[in-house]
Amino acid sequence: MMNWVAERDLNLAKREQAMAEARALMVESAVKINRTLDNAQATSAQMALFAAAPHQFDYVEKLLAVLPRKRQREHFRNVWLRAFESVADDGSIGFKFGNKQSAYANSYLREILTKRLQAVFQHYHISLDWLAERDTHSRAVALSKGKHIPQLPFYLLAEHQLKEMAYKLAMLFSRLQSDFVNEQAERKAKGEITVDDFGDLVHEMYRLCGEVCADIGFPFKNWHAFLENPFLDVNKIDIDLQKSVCEKHWFRRLKTAQKRLKEHVEIGCGAVSAKVSPYVSQSALSDYRAQRAETMAFLEQMVLENLEDATEQMPLIDMWKRSSGNPAIRFNEMMNRLRGIDEWAEENHYVSLFLTLTAPSSFHAVHSNGTNNKKWQGASPRDTQRYLNKVWAQLRAQFAKRDIGFFGFRGVEPHHDGTPHWHLLIYVAPEHKETVIKLFKKKALELDGEEFGAKKHRCKVDEIDPEKGSAIGYIAKYIAKNIYAGKQANEKSDEVEDLTLRENVMRVSAWANLWGIRQFQFYGTPPISTWRELRKIDDAMASYADDDVLDTGRAVADVGCFGSYLNVQGGAMVKRCDQPICIEYEETEPNKYGETRKKIVGVKNRFSLKTIITKVKNWVIKKGGVVSTSADSESTETNKAQRAAWTWTWTWTWTWTCVSNCNRSKIEQQANELMLPIGFPLKPRQIDMLMKYGRLRLNDYRWICCENDHVYLEEVKIPLAQAFGWGESLGDFRLINEK
Repeated sequence: MMNWVAERDLNLAKREQAMAEARALMVESAVKINRTLDNAQATSAQMALFAAAPHQFDYVEKLLAVLPRKRQREHFRNVWLRAFESVADDGSIGFKFGNKQSAYANSYLREILTKRLQAVFQHYHISLDWLAERDTHSRAVALSKGKHIPQLPFYLLAEHQLKEMAYKLAMLFSRLQSDFVNEQAERKAKGEITVDDFGDLVHEMYRLCGEVCADIGFPFKNWHAFLENPFLDVNKIDIDLQKSVCEKHWFRRLKTAQKRLKEHVEIGCGAVSAKVSPYVSQSALSDYRAQRAETMAFLEQMVLENLEDATEQMPLIDMWKRSSGNPAIRFNEMMNRLRGIDEWAEENHYVSLFLTLTAPSSFHAVHSNGTNNKKWQGASPRDTQRYLNKVWAQLRAQFAKRDIGFFGFRGVEPHHDGTPHWHLLIYVAPEHKETVIKLFKKKALELDGEEFGAKKHRCKVDEIDPEKGSAIGYIAKYIAKNIYAGKQANEKSDEVEDLTLRENVMRVSAWANLWGIRQFQFYGTPPISTWRELRKIDDAMASYADDDVLDTGRAVADVGCFGSYLNVQGGAMVKRCDQPICIEYEETEPNKYGETRKKIVGVKNRFSLKTIITKVKNWVIKKGGVVSTSADSESTETNKAQRAAWTWTWTWTWTWTCVSNCNRSKIEQQANELMLPIGFPLKPRQIDMLMKYGRLRLNDYRWICCENDHVYLEEVKIPLAQAFGWGESLGDFRLINEK
């Protein structure tokens, strides 16, 4: 008779054999229903997943289809496999068949992809279905529903799809404005409105377009200001309206939003961490490297040419190397500035504090060990930066309320998962030191201050002892690993293991560029732009002003003593209006949107009004080699013709207008006379377009045309499908290139 032990072993052996046969049948069944993988195309994780659970392969791939990157999908296949393999054997039939492991791995993956990605998407309100189905604001023929609705999420669209979307947005806003103008023209013809009502109509049209922009997730730049003050400056309104009909403007906005959304998805998927890719995702880093390479290639191809003397040229790359755009120059300038501030503070008996401000754990996507943080609420680096800015603004308000003067330096640095934190070098009077520390800790811990580790990690305070070292030593390493590593490029970063400082600088720069975060900022001290202009002054320039204050400022800037420059400007914490030396600006010509900017031309004494012009030459950027000025460079008529052809092909200037202005005034006068009955004269940009293309569409059947400097109206119904090669007519209020 068999004892119970032998019987047990026999039963277990039979069970194991049955399980093996069952698994073999499952695999065979999977093969029979075409569940095979092409090994030449499948990734290693796909093959491993199929081998572990062929009956779950399609389900997992369907879950991962929402992810934009192949690298992300591969990452989460490995996540699923690790979860599958982490289930302990409990001897159950479900485990032997793999059902228990599959159920756990599926549940784990669903939680990550639904909760974490949902937390990401709730921060974005991009809704471009209006392009396909919305007719609420357009009062025109909408695009056929379903035909143009993107089948992919916004963040998965290819660049050519974004360009098409930008084009349609520009067309629809152009039609929206055109319809509004035509409607008001009809009202004017009926006597319902007068010229005096035009100001209100501009605001009405702005509100109409602004509501649409806000609905699709891309509000006008001045939209919130308009909601607070309906009588917004007309120039700002006109700029926003001009941009709304520009497809290049829309493409830039769409591209920026998509890049940030993609990176936010990467953060939510755990692809940004010290264990995977610190600070930024690998794809974002690759994009930044490509962008930098393109920028450097552009700088190397271009030259600066003096507008008054075409023979005076210099390579643009050389000018860049001498400017603060060069990381090495920027680093040296920043360190010199910090040293001068520190010396001035010590001479005036201020004490320095080094503060570190970190956001609560709910802003961090990944723990330092690489695991996902369950407290994370979907915040992006920009969201965290806004929170830190808000804390700093409230802290400054508390300082002002208590008459606490302060000045110093602020630096932003990312954690390994891309979440920013701040380092603050702050100088205060000794009697205010304890109050500043108390207020800082209280404000830093105001949100979730009771969570574990908050008091230790959220607000660090280092009181700098001058006998042990200056404040510059504290901040220098942060600047070095974020701007320019220099001779320490091959040293290791203290944030991420085995990451060199050179790679650290590259990744942090990519992070700041992608999220639009300003890395460093000085506060309470005179502007650096004035200092830079003072260093450009030579003896000939200075002789024209004959001003002692400007001479003193020039002298201290020339020797690089920023502390003395502080004294010349009245010291730290002096209001700009009380600083004697300031920048002299001039306003540039409007660009195609009507925007102007202030251009630095020199420095002046604010009180004596004496000015030194530092920009004595006007330069233009061109493409091509440097022109030789030697006598041997005189060319034959053939060479001159070749050079003229080369110039026509390869050179351009950085201007917005691309048309000849020879007969512009004549054309503009004729065009506006023709538009007089309508009551809406053409804008400069529309005149540019009319001169360039020869035709401008006013409504469905009326065109204004220009031929041989003669402007006339033409009434002919040309469908936009014919004009643009579309399959449908939408209408437009911009010039059309006649084919």
